[in-house]
Amino acid sequence: GGWAAAAWARATSVLESLLGTPVVGGTRQERLFWLGPAGPSVALHLLRLGMLWTVVSLALLCSHCVPVIMGVCGGRRWVASLVILALAAMHIVAIRLVYSATRAYALCVSVGSLRDHALVESIHREQRMARCVQATDMLYTLHYYLEQARGVRRFLDGGAESG
Repeated sequence: GGWAAAAWARATSVLESLLGTPVVGGTRQERLFWLGPAGPSVALHLLRLGMLWTVVSLALLCSHCVPVIMGVCGGRRWVASLVILALAAMHIVAIRLVYSATRAYALCVSVGSLRDHALVESIHREQRMARCVQATDMLYTLHYYLEQARGVRRFLDGGAESG
């Protein structure tokens, strides 16, 4: 394939100049993504763009399109309601797809050579802090009930002496 190889080489060089990183090669984990080593950052930008699109288009649907659809459909409110319901369903599906893609992305970049060690350490620190706070809360609760039991004991001991 002379012309195919030349076209691929040209496309690769254009992508590399646009992205500023190589798009061929990389680690096995980077090759999970399109565009090789540039893939994780491109995928992250596409996910962010997808999230932004779903939020902005849903806001536009609610603020601008619903009154227009109601006006266009005139007296047929059920038709307008059906159109709005279909558009909302499309947005729900889009949000679900972006959510699923984000979970898959997080799984792919949270291990191996793409793992952000500082982020992992901060998450571990937060988890340890949450466990310490939970243990402290349990100790305060135990202390409270111990004081309640002591108070009941004093009351009973005082009641037995006076009675």
